Parts: sequence; C-alpha cells; structure tokens
Amino acid sequence: MIAYRIQRGDEPLEALYNPDREDGWVAGDETSQTQPRGISCCSSLEKLARYTRGYLMAVQPDDLLVQLCGEWSEDGDRDLDAERMIVTSAEVLYSGAVWLEAMEIADRTSFGDTPASVAEEEDVTEAVASIALAVAGWRPL
Repeated sequence: MIAYRIQRGDEPLEALYNPDREDGWVAGDETSQTQPRGISCCSSLEKLARYTRGYLMAVQPDDLLVQLCGEWSEDGDRDLDAERMIVTSAEVLYSGAVWLEAMEIADRTSFGDTPASVAEEEDVTEAVASIALAVAGWRPL
C-alpha cells in the first residue's frame, strides 16, 4: 500500500518505522498509550490536501511531503481522510514549500490541465504543477 504524509522537517524519517510512536496529537479520550497503532497518513494526495485544510495543519516550508509504503494497521484513524499504516519504507518526495505552492495552484487548476500547461501558466516547476493537479483530483502523481 502507498500513502502520503506531511512530516515535520525536524523529525527523522526513521521515526516513521515505529508504529507505536507517540503521535503529535491524540483525540480527547485517548492518551499516547491508547492511541491507534500505526502512523497517521492519507491514501492519496487529494485526501492529504483535504486533511491538511480540514484540520488547519500549519505546514511549514521545511516540512516534508513523504510517500509511505507498508500495510494498513488494524487500528483505524479517527480523523476524516486519515488512515494508520505500519510503515516499511518512507521516501521524501518534496519539501513543505513545494506542497504549499502546489496547494495554492491546485485552487486555480481546471479539468484537463496538464503539468506542463500549469507549469507554464503559473511559472512553476512541473513537479509543483503535478502535485497541484493530483491534489485537485485530476491527475495522479
């Protein structure tokens, strides 16, 4: 399985391999000892965009957009659009700065746009344009 997550830039990727690590935030009736097992993540960039917007995540330019591979945890995540994963590999795709720029552009994309057309129109890299379109739900990364 593949999933995505915004990881704090000051936290090592190795922390994602510990399914019992304390999450940065737990629900009101949970403690770090009773929280669901696995790493909180989203199964698509579109869901990650909804999650970061819906929960008002303050993504920072030095944060990281990470692609995770692994198996879904038997414990579900209580947040809308989020899942729990037992991570077997993690790869940094882009910086938080690229994510933030892509999120802004996603709001201005149209159905049928391509990364090249968005990149040219918005004067950004094709990587930013590709993420923006994936976030908008038009094109997979």
